[in-house]
Amino acid sequence: MKPRFALCAFAFAIALAIAPQSTCLAGDSASFTAKHSRASTQLVLHGSPDASFNLFTPSGERLWGAPHWDPIPVGSHAGPDATGMVFHNGKEKALWVVTRLDASARVIEYLIISDEMLTRLRCEVAPSGDQDSLATVTYDWTSLSEAGNSALEMHAQHFNAQVAGWGEAMNKVLAPEKPAK
Repeated sequence: MKPRFALCAFAFAIALAIAPQSTCLAGDSASFTAKHSRASTQLVLHGSPDASFNLFTPSGERLWGAPHWDPIPVGSHAGPDATGMVFHNGKEKALWVVTRLDASARVIEYLIISDEMLTRLRCEVAPSGDQDSLATVTYDWTSLSEAGNSALEMHAQHFNAQVAGWGEAMNKVLAPEKPAK
């Protein structure tokens, strides 16, 4: 079995394992209709593409997302910050699966699995100018319950402001202000 296929099968198995907790998949709500939403934006980051990309990895995000970001590994056959890593953030029940981490292409993809929603997150970093990078951040949300529908709407409403905050925090790490002389 090819590694990428095995990883997709693993992620699907995780989704099925939590499915009984979801009202959509458990059949508790005959009138439930799942919603789907996609949002994408770009961030100008003041660092090299490689340095900028590193900030999108589970451990790299600790540099700018703490204390709210603290990935706790559940398992990984290839170690931390690798395709196949499974973790949770400590503050939430959602499981995160790194479904693709390609440092040479500067692309990372996550599948985020919660009782209410399945989320696909893709971050891709490219050069922009002499010293900057352009990061494209794309979320795909699919609700699994009425609570998921509400959460999906909230995520979609706050997406641009949230990701803009990421850019500010990342740029503080990539290009901190130089002390005044």
